[in-house]
Amino acid sequence: MHRFGSPGRIMTSNQSDAGIAIARPSDLDTVRRIVQTTISGIYPLYYPSGVVQFFLEYHTPDRILADIEAGRVYLLKADAAVVGTGTIRGNEILRVFVLPEFQGRGYGSFIMKHLEEMIFRTHRIAKLDSSLPAFGMYLKRGYKPRAWRKIVTSGGQVLCYHEMEKEDVQGASR
Repeated sequence: MHRFGSPGRIMTSNQSDAGIAIARPSDLDTVRRIVQTTISGIYPLYYPSGVVQFFLEYHTPDRILADIEAGRVYLLKADAAVVGTGTIRGNEILRVFVLPEFQGRGYGSFIMKHLEEMIFRTHRIAKLDSSLPAFGMYLKRGYKPRAWRKIVTSGGQVLCYHEMEKEDVQGASR
């Protein structure tokens, strides 16, 4: 059983039963299911099929497991189920996904707040690469686009994204 919260505490928001836990190797299938389900269910609304396939192939079990084993992957629990995940690598946030049926309820912001708090303990800037579906949420959270990038997939379709940053403005007063 997981202890949900950043070490030793339950994180709360407007979701009274929501919490965060560090993923364990036994959670690989759960994390992969959340990632694959979200990409398959949401990304086709924003991207051509070749780009969706690129994302599905990018988030391999080996990559996810390596991050889990390094203690960088977090799980979001709500409604008695694991409904989201996010990863930290240094000062970079990546692989933030919330299952489609739980989107629009504040869970993405909930996990982002936790990930940002973890990063801002040791860094002044949080960085991420924004997918199109999450771009608006990142803007609302104070992220600023710093660069526009593109990747041409093996099928010749183009994935465009922004590199974004957020400064820890409260850290200056810590």
